[in-house]
Amino acid sequence: MILKRSGPQAERSSGEGVFMDPIHLFEKAEFSKRNFVPKQLHIGDAGASMLICFEPGQIMPLHPHPGALEVILYGVEGEGDFGNWR
Repeated sequence: MILKRSGPQAERSSGEGVFMDPIHLFEKAEFSKRNFVPKQLHIGDAGASMLICFEPGQIMPLHPHPGALEVILYGVEGEGDFGNWR
């Protein structure tokens, strides 16, 4: 599950931060036999989250993310090869 911020109504009166609404990944997942399917789930000041759905044998070429401090990949289901990330 990936979490995103709720709107202004989510502010807690006790100053503990904001509530988070869940995003149910399996409800958002889409697959295509032609190519992997990227879906933007959230974009904010501190970063963005995407769900990228692959069918067996599909690849994503290595590519840069200019300005990004880090890119985190998290596998939800299945298996894959991250290749040579140097």
